Amino acid sequence: MSVLERSRLRALAIKTESTSGTDAIAGTPAAGDWVDAEFSISPDMVITPDPSFTGSLDNRAGIVGGARFTIAGVRVPLRGSGAAGTVPEWFRVLEASSMVLTATASAVGAPTAATAGTTTTATLAAPFAATANLYRFMPVTLSGNPATPRTTLITDYTAGRVATFSRTFATLTTSTLAIIPINNLLRLTDTETDFKTLTVYAYQGGQLYIGTYCIAVNPRIELVAGQPGFLIFDILGVMADASPAETALPAGAATVSRPTPPIWRGGEAQIGRAEARAQRATFTLGTTGILAPAPEAANGFDGGHVMARGLRAEIQLMTNSTASAARVALMRAGTDTLFSAIIGSTAGNRLGIIFSPGRIVGQPTSSVDGADADTVVLEPSQAGGSFGICSF
Repeated sequence: MSVLERSRLRALAIKTESTSGTDAIAGTPAAGDWVDAEFSISPDMVITPDPSFTGSLDNRAGIVGGARFTIAGVRVPLRGSGAAGTVPEWFRVLEASSMVLTATASAVGAPTAATAGTTTTATLAAPFAATANLYRFMPVTLSGNPATPRTTLITDYTAGRVATFSRTFATLTTSTLAIIPINNLLRLTDTETDFKTLTVYAYQGGQLYIGTYCIAVNPRIELVAGQPGFLIFDILGVMADASPAETALPAGAATVSRPTPPIWRGGEAQIGRAEARAQRATFTLGTTGILAPAPEAANGFDGGHVMARGLRAEIQLMTNSTASAARVALMRAGTDTLFSAIIGSTAGNRLGIIFSPGRIVGQPTSSVDGADADTVVLEPSQAGGSFGICSF
């Protein structure tokens, strides 16, 4: 018997494909495949106008071709997995949008004393490795000096073990102790062999839509002061031949337990190593992709391929008579700056986001609750290397 379907009974499962185009879920999604998200999906067929003569003012019906798998506006709360070292389920989305994962399964340092320091750097000692960029964009907790432990992000790391931080401290010394916690880090990549594709199962309205060889396009991360963050993205891939099929929503979709998303408060919000009185921050990867043509494939194309990025950040800051003018001076001089954010305080449910180095290319003004605000627009000054996000 047909029944009215409820939009609340909608769920999304996503799994990384070991072989692009081969269904990685192959049946009922496992617990780790579910991604908490809101979304909607509709059949997306390639329609070609039929120019044939009809003897009428009306055209012939369009010719239906291959079936694309597209989902627009998927919205996922930013949260950790709840266990340090376990990768959040939404990280796989960014891996399918030109980012690559580095897992640090054990903490580095015990903590370990620095051998020297400045207000923004510390020279670390073994067991920290003498490998340039190894810990770049990872979190680090400093204690001893500062007396109150402070977690920040590493913006640069040299072969001489000099770590540069995303915030300014009182001068760091040999009393400074450093430890890098267990973390999972996503960085940008331009290496084709790093690119991932996804199998996506979308349950909606009593039907199951299956997409393979999927990529995530135009992902962006949105943060608002005092609120949780969100990842918003679109999906592009190939619709399976059997989609959509009448399928009951698996019971396992409602049994996955995850921690409450952390709130952007009490963590870090730094622009140019100074406190950012930010109302909101948006990081846009601007990833674009295509379905590569393949006439021998069932739909006439073989799947999604990432083609380009348009990385930028927009940070809405309360106007300050000194800081606003200083940022305009940085923009005019073409001087590098950075923005960093840390959300959450519980191990396994903390996130660090960094845009470094970047250049200010705009600072339009607006109003927030009657107060003036500047929206600082950052674009990367290091192609392929100015953005990272970590869970720890």
